[in-house]
Amino acid sequence: MCYKKWIYLCLVVLAFVACTTKPSYSVRPGNRYATGFEIEQQGSAYQLTIYYPWMPNKIMAQYLVNPPYQRFASNSCTHVGFLNELNALSRLVGITDQHLVFTKLTDSVIDLGNSMSPNLEQIALTLPDVMLLSTYSEGDMTPQRLSKMDIPIVYINEWNEQSPLARAEWIRVFGVLTGQLELADSIFNAIADRYNLLVESQQSRLNTHPTILSGQDFRGTWYVPAGNTYMGKLFQDAGYDYRYAPDEGTASSPLTPEQVLTEFRDVDVWVGVQERTLADLQSRDEKHTWIKAFQTGNVYHFMKRATDNGANDFWETGVVHPEYILSDLIQIQSLSPSSSSSSSSSHSPSPLYFTAPLK
Repeated sequence: MCYKKWIYLCLVVLAFVACTTKPSYSVRPGNRYATGFEIEQQGSAYQLTIYYPWMPNKIMAQYLVNPPYQRFASNSCTHVGFLNELNALSRLVGITDQHLVFTKLTDSVIDLGNSMSPNLEQIALTLPDVMLLSTYSEGDMTPQRLSKMDIPIVYINEWNEQSPLARAEWIRVFGVLTGQLELADSIFNAIADRYNLLVESQQSRLNTHPTILSGQDFRGTWYVPAGNTYMGKLFQDAGYDYRYAPDEGTASSPLTPEQVLTEFRDVDVWVGVQERTLADLQSRDEKHTWIKAFQTGNVYHFMKRATDNGANDFWETGVVHPEYILSDLIQIQSLSPSSSSSSSSSHSPSPLYFTAPLK
């Protein structure tokens, strides 16, 4: 879904709805990283298999796609990023929470209400070939409601993938749905190559590994990503010494602010806050000033490409292009006053894409 502005923790743990134990996921045949889908060519058609997020070896749905779909409705802003990358955004006829979509849509796209409870009548009015549906709990009744109205569904569970490249690889699903699998493969392979090159280059350049913290206190709880989560893996791939890297859980860990101040007080870099100024962060909680990264001014938000309404390209382009996020996390090490990376003196940092420092 497109998340409300106040749910800040989603910026640092995209997989916050995943189970806390580590299930047995495996990469599907034909994929390089993704575990949640499988594509098999059958003549001129493609059979698309989607697996349950909560039972990784159980099939959730199968579709025979031929011909490709021309009219899409959607309940997630992440779908916009994939369609846009394939130059297929003109096929989007309706989406939920349209005000939370960063990418410019045509005036003909209909707002379908709330992501968690879409307006079925509005969906029907769009006459979609298919509804792209991200469902985040086994108790979600939206699929049954759509089925009763004979509205076809394709489940999109990219949110459940634990690695950045596995999540981006769902562009292959959109390639099947739009009839552009070859293009999707080409795009994804280039993304994976750039991402892996950044990882290899960073590992060879770093003299020391800076420490990092993410998020902030949310109603008395501070969520930090486990090592086996989307953001946890990004931190490690960017060369950070991340305290929770050894935690192989697939969800965020809820900590008290006191635990965070004990465990992360001396961190070099702090990312994923929801304030845009250090003064606002201090006003939120005076204890924030105790953290070393605050004192050195090395605090960043992921809202450089965001609107006042809460739309954020981090959830659209960022999902398709994790190498942009990775690049940001690498570049801010060079901007850190405490950075001792050899990269800080060997080249000028690239512009930050999604990330900006608090002023």
